[in-house]
Amino acid sequence: MKYSCVIKGGLVYDGSGKPPFTASLGIADGKIAAISRGDAHLSGVMEIDAAGKAVAPGFIDFHSHSEWILPLANHRDVLRPLLLQGVTTLVGGNCGFSPFPVTEESKIPVLENSRFLTTENFAYGWEGAAGFFDYLEKKGICMNAASLAGHGTLRAYIVGNEPRLLTKGEREAMYALVRLVMSEGAAGVSLGLAYVPGIFADEEELEGLFRTVAEENGMITVHGHTYSWTSPFFPQRDEEEAHNIRDIRFFLKLARKTGVRINLSHVLLKGRRTWPQWPRVLEVIEEAREAGVDVSFGVIPYHWGNTLINTLLPKWFLEDFAGNVRDPRKVEKLKQEVFETERIIGRDFSDIFLLWGANPDLKMYEGKSIDSIAEETGVDAIDAYLMLMKGSGGKAKILTASYSGKEGEVDEPLQKLIAHPLALSEIDTIITSDKGPHNPASFGAFPKLIGRIARDGGLMKIEEAIRKVTGMAADRARLGKVGYVKEGYFADITIFDPEVISDTNTIAEPDLPPDGIEKVLISGSIVVDKNRLLDHRLYGRVLRHTD
Repeated sequence: MKYSCVIKGGLVYDGSGKPPFTASLGIADGKIAAISRGDAHLSGVMEIDAAGKAVAPGFIDFHSHSEWILPLANHRDVLRPLLLQGVTTLVGGNCGFSPFPVTEESKIPVLENSRFLTTENFAYGWEGAAGFFDYLEKKGICMNAASLAGHGTLRAYIVGNEPRLLTKGEREAMYALVRLVMSEGAAGVSLGLAYVPGIFADEEELEGLFRTVAEENGMITVHGHTYSWTSPFFPQRDEEEAHNIRDIRFFLKLARKTGVRINLSHVLLKGRRTWPQWPRVLEVIEEAREAGVDVSFGVIPYHWGNTLINTLLPKWFLEDFAGNVRDPRKVEKLKQEVFETERIIGRDFSDIFLLWGANPDLKMYEGKSIDSIAEETGVDAIDAYLMLMKGSGGKAKILTASYSGKEGEVDEPLQKLIAHPLALSEIDTIITSDKGPHNPASFGAFPKLIGRIARDGGLMKIEEAIRKVTGMAADRARLGKVGYVKEGYFADITIFDPEVISDTNTIAEPDLPPDGIEKVLISGSIVVDKNRLLDHRLYGRVLRHTD
């Protein structure tokens, strides 16, 4: 048989975490049709010599926000950083944000809530999950995509951004909506409890949500209330238990009670005084696992991450952001509270960078730290922060450092988290079509994990690192025939040089592509060849939960 493509003599990492083996792959009809470990010669219309190279399943961006970019005509060019680092599949709808389900009334608050995830307006060509997935299939997408339904979007569908608890009838309406979107292909529900409107949910609302998703055999992912040892989300000076630990225990309790499959999104430790909490974080998760909770957690392979500027704000201020931001007394109270919180957790304004200002007048400050912006404008750092917050309407995108240690100085917390058997590696970058600087993870997250963390640092075997971004991710989200090099699975393949693969970028130079990625194939067609995008056809597939 002559295959459409043969990948010859590569070192195959099959996504299971098992040691690699040398083999050739025969590809036909976009799938892996043959795996030859012996001397049998496979003949192909196109042949790729992979001798000395690693052949792995295409990487999975398990925690993505790029579903907001997929509807755009230029989405392939915008998502170029992900393709260049070997990503062939994304799981979107995270942190409570998803483009579905919407009504005519909820489209405006949903898009405004998500403004930092997409800087372009797009005409909704859908309302529910089925309509969204059908829209993507009709127009074509550059990589495979699955999606969760965002709790914030669900809440906006029911009551908009109203800062209040839901009535019993409204909760039941939300749960019925969850059943509908999951029957249409959503993989589960994501929480974003530091963001409007998810921040207004109480335990009763969340427990019902967990229970409904469990009944539909889906997954809950959780962006929690807080990731620091103290925070505005719980009573101050609660010395009995660190706030980040208390938050994790809260979600694991709900998962145990309802039986839902849960992933704790980006388990991290914000601020220098929170870093020592890593043993207790892992202990609490392990205790839940031993008690029967089906839990995993995500870790960003960097000491920084991107978010919305208003995640630093307390709930009371967000309840009437537009009014409070114009009230000098409220602003003064906020300044004192934010400054004190940052001081207490051990983070300062040199750790926070503006990526996107959401306002042309703030463009000049993009890529700079709050401290440097303060120096440039002649004000205190807290006033510079508030200037950006006001000028962007709370929609600015920031990069915050001091996550689980500091590059080159304190690495142990991040190392212990990311090496844990229950940990997935995630990118969690926000890529938009504006020209602001990237989060370095956009180009480098998975090459860093495999290269600098696994190979150079010896923190785990390369096959274990690959499993965290392929087979394990596919299993947790139940993505079907992706994530493994197996016969009958789709030929989504990343070929890289195991001796070279690495990230090359920094906060100062965030837009540099990785080293060592040789080729990326989607459905058996080459889409990347050594940092060049090839073949402008769109080979991605929508991965519905019902599939």
